[in-house]
Amino acid sequence: MSVYSVSSSSGASTSGSSSYASDQSQSQSHSHQPSQMLSILQPLGYTKGTCGYCQGQNLSGASSDSTKPPKKTSSSYGCWAHLLSCSTYKLMLDRGWRRSGKYCYKPDMRSTCCPQYTISLDAAAFVPAKSQRQVLNRFAAFVIDGDHEGKPGWGPVDPSTTPYADPNLDPSSSSVSPPPTAVLSTSPPMNKNVATKADSLLTTANAVTFDPPIEPPTISDEDQDLPAPTWSKHDAQRKGNAKADATMAEPGPSDQSRAKLAGPTKGGRRKAPTDLSEMVHQLEWANSPVDKPFKHKFEYVLEEASFTEEKYALFQRYQTQVHHEPDSKVTRKGFRRFLVDTPLHLEPTPNPSYNYGSHHGLYRLDGQLIALAVIDILPGAVSSVYFAWDPQYSSLSLGKVSALREVAFVRELQSQGGLEDLTRYMMGYYIHSCVKMKYKADYQPSWLLDPMTNDWFAWDACKKVLDRCERASFSEAGPLVPQSASNTASQVGTSGPSTPGNGGAQQMDVDEVEVEVQKEEEEEDTFVYPTPSPPGCLDPSSLPKQLLLDSIVLEGRTVVPLLFSAAWHEPTTQREVKELLATTGEPLVGKIAIYTTG
Repeated sequence: MSVYSVSSSSGASTSGSSSYASDQSQSQSHSHQPSQMLSILQPLGYTKGTCGYCQGQNLSGASSDSTKPPKKTSSSYGCWAHLLSCSTYKLMLDRGWRRSGKYCYKPDMRSTCCPQYTISLDAAAFVPAKSQRQVLNRFAAFVIDGDHEGKPGWGPVDPSTTPYADPNLDPSSSSVSPPPTAVLSTSPPMNKNVATKADSLLTTANAVTFDPPIEPPTISDEDQDLPAPTWSKHDAQRKGNAKADATMAEPGPSDQSRAKLAGPTKGGRRKAPTDLSEMVHQLEWANSPVDKPFKHKFEYVLEEASFTEEKYALFQRYQTQVHHEPDSKVTRKGFRRFLVDTPLHLEPTPNPSYNYGSHHGLYRLDGQLIALAVIDILPGAVSSVYFAWDPQYSSLSLGKVSALREVAFVRELQSQGGLEDLTRYMMGYYIHSCVKMKYKADYQPSWLLDPMTNDWFAWDACKKVLDRCERASFSEAGPLVPQSASNTASQVGTSGPSTPGNGGAQQMDVDEVEVEVQKEEEEEDTFVYPTPSPPGCLDPSSLPKQLLLDSIVLEGRTVVPLLFSAAWHEPTTQREVKELLATTGEPLVGKIAIYTTG
């Protein structure tokens, strides 16, 4: 079974001979580090909530009585990221973490009902299957020649039908709001009992909710004016660069490839290209011949994550018409919190045209926004966060179109100067028992993260193990046995209404929608950190001495060594800090400052 090691305390790598392992080893050691910014994390604790996939039915002994409320069977540890460097978040992804807005969480792979394995695609080695090529060519035929125009699912049957929730909304007048800044929240401080619980922030698998009833934890007023991360002169120049500012041009095919896009026709129609990049870009308006323009004007724009009414209107249609959410649940506040707000500070890359950080990919057809992708560009990887599309275009398979475009994007970034180490496309979590996630395995060669060792294993070998047991360690090729009732973490309190977040839900077709359930009327519970610790985590009660010596906390406006801090001398706060350190592990020591309300 092929394997490579993401990180270890000794720095040694597990043996493996695959080229993917070699590439990733180089990426870990030589990837451009955008900054030495210190990340600020606030522990929220270990929680259990309602699963958005199985509704509590995927654990033995779960009641099948539909009249009873779903059991809280989704287990994870969570923290609030006030500020997160892109390189640190990449390390967290490589240890099984995921973000939903500013809430970061790591599933407990021993106890959670639906084990969620981080999945990573080697984009450079990806070869699209016939069915995937057909999706791109079918979309291109619609844009270029108007194929299927007027049919249900291929756009408005009545051209006068407005796709906007607000008929008065003019997309041409929608201004791009300023991108989120690096300053910490200025909201009033929360009560500690609220701040130390996940409250409405629990992410259950890939379930998504968008109206948290309680404000997220914040840094207190006296701490809010912490100095912003220092930017170099070069960075300041970059911030004034129009290409690296709010809107960025996505890399495209070479000049030679562009010539092919306008190339020979077959039977009066353009011959379909075979290269992935050419297939993705063939339908863009920039490639439309002057003498025979495309039937529709398709444009793709990549920009920094920001709020506009146009984006929210699309999201509202998607949530209410595809996922049947009540209008009252789909709010601007929720949209901002989970798909606009981000802890990732924009950081320069070696390529002056692009920044690391959170971005929105806008899919426009004839000037109208028909799809929205949320992605994080990180050192070594592009992480897909979320994707929403206009229900009027349900037959275009826009989810698959987006996935293939993002794979091509990774390859194009890699081919440009300075980003050779950016090789991976991360699609969130894979749940072997979830039919709606099977499509992720269609993108190969992919690798799954071992929950015990945080090493990557080839998909083909993992599938054989998961077919026998969906809760397993690939390094040990054995099951991860769920804790018995006697060993299960004990409940210590009940928080406010729950808010499942998004664990990477994206690339969704009508018949491949990953379940997204709001359970705001349900309460979630905060539990004591389990014994034994979740797979891949240290024991909070016996952390390595060097880890404790090197750890730091944020007190007031000062970064203080953990062992000299007030937090270390307050038992409850010390426990919270130890649990966070146990879950993040040694690779993040010195890269994060822990903020507590104690």
